[in-house]
Amino acid sequence: MAHPCYNNHTTYLLFPQSRRLMSERSITTNGVTYLPSRDAAKTVHLAPDYVSRLARGGLIDGRLNEGLWFVNLASLRDFIVHQERQRELWRAQPASGRPSAQVAAI
Repeated sequence: MAHPCYNNHTTYLLFPQSRRLMSERSITTNGVTYLPSRDAAKTVHLAPDYVSRLARGGLIDGRLNEGLWFVNLASLRDFIVHQERQRELWRAQPASGRPSAQVAAI
């Protein structure tokens, strides 16, 4: 019997010739859909471990289910947009106003 919070389209397809396990599993809780961190990471071109770490740290919306992190893709995309904005703001500051944490090696 399928877990009650999995969507009806939960499937596992095993392709022995390529040794790949493809999952289309997602979890829906309170109307919010969560994807496996591995699938969400592929969508936004990030490392799966990094996405799991963001969820574990509470920086993005995620749920731990049966030892796997499931993340809200919208939350992950919002995090990325926020990081890009912060990077642009940092680059817009004059170099003299930035913290001198990095010193070039001579």
